[in-house]
Amino acid sequence: MSTKAQKAKFFAIQTNHGSIVRPPNGDTVSLPGVSALLTQQMYRILLRSAAALIVAAVFWNLVISLTTLRLPKIERDGPFGPHYQPNSLHVHGSEGFAWIRHDEFGFNNPSGAIANRGNESERTIVVLGDSFTEALQVPRPLNFCSLLEDQLESSTVINLGMSGRSMCDALMFSDSLRERLEPDRVIVQCRIDDWLEDATNPVKDFFITPSDSEFSIVSNDSETQALKLKKDQFISIAPFIGWSYLRIRSLGLSKNSFLPGNLKPKKKVAVSKETTVRPEIAPEFKNLIDWQISELIDRYGNQLLTILYIDEISIPAGLTETPADSPLESYLFAACQEAGIDVLRTREAFLDALRNEHSPPTGFANSVPGRGHLNRIGHQKVSALLSRYLKTLNL
Repeated sequence: MSTKAQKAKFFAIQTNHGSIVRPPNGDTVSLPGVSALLTQQMYRILLRSAAALIVAAVFWNLVISLTTLRLPKIERDGPFGPHYQPNSLHVHGSEGFAWIRHDEFGFNNPSGAIANRGNESERTIVVLGDSFTEALQVPRPLNFCSLLEDQLESSTVINLGMSGRSMCDALMFSDSLRERLEPDRVIVQCRIDDWLEDATNPVKDFFITPSDSEFSIVSNDSETQALKLKKDQFISIAPFIGWSYLRIRSLGLSKNSFLPGNLKPKKKVAVSKETTVRPEIAPEFKNLIDWQISELIDRYGNQLLTILYIDEISIPAGLTETPADSPLESYLFAACQEAGIDVLRTREAFLDALRNEHSPPTGFANSVPGRGHLNRIGHQKVSALLSRYLKTLNL
């Protein structure tokens, strides 16, 4: 066989439908069926790629839902306010880790805890609050509501904590709470934001707004709230996508992150502590706090109500310095004292954990120690604080 023939045979690509022959001179000769074959091959690659992506998405969706995030649907209608889908499984692994089965009302209680509270001789203690009370970061037996119930005799502690709640929610559902649960004590867990920004945030399900010379509580039925509920429902259906969204959001990216440098807001210049002058409290803040305290007394009575204030302790400053109260905090505590409402603060207990036990009361191995929600130590400190207080009231 000549050299030309060998080269022509070498450059021939055999197929079931024909051949592409590339002679030595570089010309290409297409035979029938080759174009159809290439199209079929392209479709096969696309279909296999799509199938691989679907299998991977299903697999990771299962893994995330079992180990990191499984968010039940949130329902707005309920006797105690917005809640998770009753009897649903909640997996929380982005900060701490816990598998929690919500009760028949959609809160973090054992099944039947609310409906079967026990006989009349048992006392009922209701704890209202936000994600610090909800306590999805630790298993249920380790949160402060469960620990408190174990430390008290003949008392049932009902956890009505829900992420994102504020003082507005404590006011909104007070009638239903007192009528259905008949509590012997109502403990409202809060931070200063729950009296101000969170209470007046128009994105919330319920928020406080000025009305003439008074304030009023408004139910949020806007399109923005409807979109928020749809987003929460989507996250509950697709945990993998929801977890990715939460992780990206946790990076602190905001709309300002994507602005050109000359359009970004200027950073505030740090001022030394020696030259810092604390501003006076704006009258509208005083009026808002006073109105909420007045409403709490009208709806619960100061003999039934206790404020549990979760202090923020930073590291390493908390090792050597006792954090000072902000002007708003000082005003809040003084106003509660004047109204006859007991305020329990966690500052001393948290500082003791940090300085003497060398254990921050907040933060986890998979988050930042000293920041975020209560860990096992933090819940123990809060339950011990509440237990000592309630025992003085014979509860």
